[in-house]
Amino acid sequence: KFLRFVVRCPPIMVKALGSTPTQAARINKTHCKATKCSPGINMAKPVERPLPALQPQVQNLRADEVIEAPIPPLVVGDLDQALALLNQRGAGAWNDQLAALKWIRQLAGTSPLQLTPVFAQVIEITLVAASSLRSGLAKEALETVGDLIRCLPQELDAVASQVVPILVPKSVSDKKFLAVAAAQSCKALVGPNSASVVLELTELARDKNAQVVLASARLVHASLESGFDLAGAGDGVRQAVMNAWAGVLSLARRSESRDLADAILTKLRTAVGSDAFEELAANLAPREKIAVNSLVSSLEMSRSQMTSSSAGFREFLKTKRTAQLENSEQAK
Repeated sequence: KFLRFVVRCPPIMVKALGSTPTQAARINKTHCKATKCSPGINMAKPVERPLPALQPQVQNLRADEVIEAPIPPLVVGDLDQALALLNQRGAGAWNDQLAALKWIRQLAGTSPLQLTPVFAQVIEITLVAASSLRSGLAKEALETVGDLIRCLPQELDAVASQVVPILVPKSVSDKKFLAVAAAQSCKALVGPNSASVVLELTELARDKNAQVVLASARLVHASLESGFDLAGAGDGVRQAVMNAWAGVLSLARRSESRDLADAILTKLRTAVGSDAFEELAANLAPREKIAVNSLVSSLEMSRSQMTSSSAGFREFLKTKRTAQLENSEQAK
């Protein structure tokens, strides 16, 4: 720009270059009024500006956009390599772990029997990744746990003590995308043959977080609805169910958790019978025993009302039928 300006106005500008700064500014201002060129340029001290080619070429970017270079996909050769990648530690290992989790999910969908010998090991490593500070890696790990359980449900009993205490609290996390992923995986815990899962869920009934208690109650109730047989379960499972949900039932304030505990204990009484139910309730603390006795009284009252209403309805039908027969005989 400086050279173009000098070439454009050589007679006066050359003189301005040899003048003092004050004289040069005066000459520059007088010349710009006459020629209508850009004012304010001090020819005694030219302004240095970066060349256009050196300026960064950033176009159409918002202030919150982040440009990341594309990451080349990692090729996982076999299960041993995938486990080795999952066991990596360090700040830069999360990308390899993510690729290994995706590969394991594909393997579980196509050839799940290959995972049977190392199922517990895979679950353990995946649960460690589920607690990662990398949210994308944690979400992938939670979804992987659900896929592994769905593809190999017969292996659930062996890993229930590891999976349930992590998945259920994650399902009520403040981070909604992680909570959704964990809740979807928790659905894989529900089944008719999940005695170990029900036993682990009863342990969460004593959790200090009310949301965790509610989530565990929903899962236990869903297991009972799906056909889990409390009568065929062991005495330890039945007593654990009684102790845990009687404690929830004895809470002072009415809540959804108490309603679910009511439904769970009702199903337990129906499954094992009233005598066995009373034997289980005999081992409870006084406060919990009062809550269970109140539940039994309400059940007996509702049953007697249903019986009386049914008897009354049968009597009404009998009287109506007799009246119809008498009317038909009179008509004849």
